[in-house]
Amino acid sequence: GTGGAGHGGPRGASSAVTCRNAARSVCITRADSGRTVTVGIGWTVGVELRAQGLVWSAPTQLSPHLLRQVGSVVRANNGVQVDYTAAAAGSTTLRATERPLCTPGRACPQFIALWQVHVRVSGR
Repeated sequence: GTGGAGHGGPRGASSAVTCRNAARSVCITRADSGRTVTVGIGWTVGVELRAQGLVWSAPTQLSPHLLRQVGSVVRANNGVQVDYTAAAAGSTTLRATERPLCTPGRACPQFIALWQVHVRVSGR
């Protein structure tokens, strides 16, 4: 395939990052919104959503439920992190929402943005 440099980003800010791309493991982040991610049965699908000044909901999985949640949702630094195991072949969607982290008494934008990633689990 075509290699190339990874996505740039602040170095050193990843002290508590547990989600990573590895063999039979993918990490889905805020930047993956709108994408389709393909994994195999038995793979680990990690979701890590965090961004400065935003608060996240826990991801929800739309039907069909092909991903089995592993452990509980970890909330830290206004972000969420959760792992799934791909349990069956097919296509499903993960959704979460982001909203601004507002300081009481200050003017604040009122918005809720939808984050969504399609996950395709291949049977091979």
